[in-house]
Amino acid sequence: MQITDQWYFIFYKSNKKVWHRYSDIVIDLPSGQRIILELITITNNVDLDKHFDWTYKYAKLFFAKETWIIHFTCEDEYIKKPH
Repeated sequence: MQITDQWYFIFYKSNKKVWHRYSDIVIDLPSGQRIILELITITNNVDLDKHFDWTYKYAKLFFAKETWIIHFTCEDEYIKKPH
């Protein structure tokens, strides 16, 4: 298997704005299967939603069969009100 950290993406918008994004970990298996892991350490739900959206875009762009979003937080009692 091959593991790549931080694939770098550049997206060009019609208004000439350039977006730079990074995918944290990409795993390519000998079978041809691709897995994307996104590591997130955000407590703000708005930013968390943005990461969810981008991770799914990465998965579509690179034909990933699996996508995992791993959210780390130190927020007290987060498990009682997960997002």
